[in-house]
Amino acid sequence: MSESVIKRKGVETGIRGLILLEGFLTEAEERSLLRAVDGKGWDSLSKRRVQHHGYAFDYKVRGVNPREKIGPLPRFVEPIVLRLKALEDVGQEFDQLTVNEYVPGVGLSPHVDTHSMFTNVLASVSLAGHTVMEFRRGEEKQALLLPRRSALILSGEARYAWRHYIPHRKTDPLEEGRAVPRPTRRVSFTFRRIQVNPCNCDWPGECDTRKNEQLKILPRVEDAYVRRMYDAIAPHFSSTRFSRWPKVVEFLNSIDKGSVVADIGCGNGKYLSTRNDCMFLASDLSVGLVNVCVEKSFDAVAADGLNCPYRDSSCDAAICIAVVH
Repeated sequence: MSESVIKRKGVETGIRGLILLEGFLTEAEERSLLRAVDGKGWDSLSKRRVQHHGYAFDYKVRGVNPREKIGPLPRFVEPIVLRLKALEDVGQEFDQLTVNEYVPGVGLSPHVDTHSMFTNVLASVSLAGHTVMEFRRGEEKQALLLPRRSALILSGEARYAWRHYIPHRKTDPLEEGRAVPRPTRRVSFTFRRIQVNPCNCDWPGECDTRKNEQLKILPRVEDAYVRRMYDAIAPHFSSTRFSRWPKVVEFLNSIDKGSVVADIGCGNGKYLSTRNDCMFLASDLSVGLVNVCVEKSFDAVAADGLNCPYRDSSCDAAICIAVVH
């Protein structure tokens, strides 16, 4: 993917639903907001400091729990929220705010904000310094300068279909390719509005709602074409699967004596006799293969590897060789 020319105007990106408003804040407003946010408590991530208001942001799911509101947005952002709401391309009042502090070399990994968690419009306001944000959709890539005190509005295609990120670097090629150092500090205010209904957007490729709908079909497909097949061929399959992978054996031999080991997707149980001084908990989706294990005097149960019948922290080690395939 070739390096993109850094655009200075939102319209130059050609991305529908992307609007860049320069000079959205005055210098006085910027100073006031920075002073107010610095008076609040910061949380530290691995490389940057953050604050969450309204609802706590969960980075694992890139969303929030709508039932766990931590309070209203701070009063010092009320004028900004109302100004954004008055924009024709926004038209809604935000109820979640994430404040990020960036220092040179720290960026943001490529992502699309989770479709089902938030509404159609996101807004991000830049304070204390500029940055270059890049947008990706398949092989397409656009780079846009976000000036200090500007507001970036993402809706529709820009919000749902394009991944956005900030490259992890200390300089940006802003002036005829010449590297310009990033400011010593940049603070972003990202405003969102949560939603509780599934997403029905026109961009299923990045949509968690559509992907979850597809996942509901997978168990039926697996049952029809995988589990039933293995049940039917289990004895023959077992007779052709007897060699143990050296690296798996090496791993099992490295485990402490007396350990409890889960073998998820144990097949015909060829690894269950590797260590007589360990306890193996074996399971497989195929009842036919579980019966093969039982005939060999191994303890095994029929269970789905995605829903193991073991409590958390009950095993010292686990293997799932099917995943390695």
